[in-house]
Amino acid sequence: MTPIKFRAYDFGTGKFYFSNRVYDDHYFMFHDDTLNCFGEDYKCSPVEMFTGFLDEDETEIYAGDIISFRVDCFVVDWQYRGCVVFTGQRFQLWNKPDNEYYGSDGGFDLDWICYQDDTLKIVGNIHQNPELIEEGK
Repeated sequence: MTPIKFRAYDFGTGKFYFSNRVYDDHYFMFHDDTLNCFGEDYKCSPVEMFTGFLDEDETEIYAGDIISFRVDCFVVDWQYRGCVVFTGQRFQLWNKPDNEYYGSDGGFDLDWICYQDDTLKIVGNIHQNPELIEEGK
């Protein structure tokens, strides 16, 4: 069974905070049952969910992580880099956090990528390394 975990990035401290309970997009419940607010005053990211998948280094993959991955296409392997986004139904890799399309290919489902690529690697996250998924990078 996949554990339910969450994280939020604090832009003030440059740290991630982790929890297994969340009240809504901006309230975190910590293990000692204290409630911590993440909102505009705190300059924190919205709460991001653990996907249930690990990269090649056994690092947990969360929404907001930037992933380098390979897509096998018969003769040629295509290398991509994208941001993990929860679409309301499933986790996908988009070429930018606000744009799901890689040209006409559409977004990639994370479970499909994890199934077919054993070299999936977290290379950063959208909060600390947004330049990693800029055009031409």
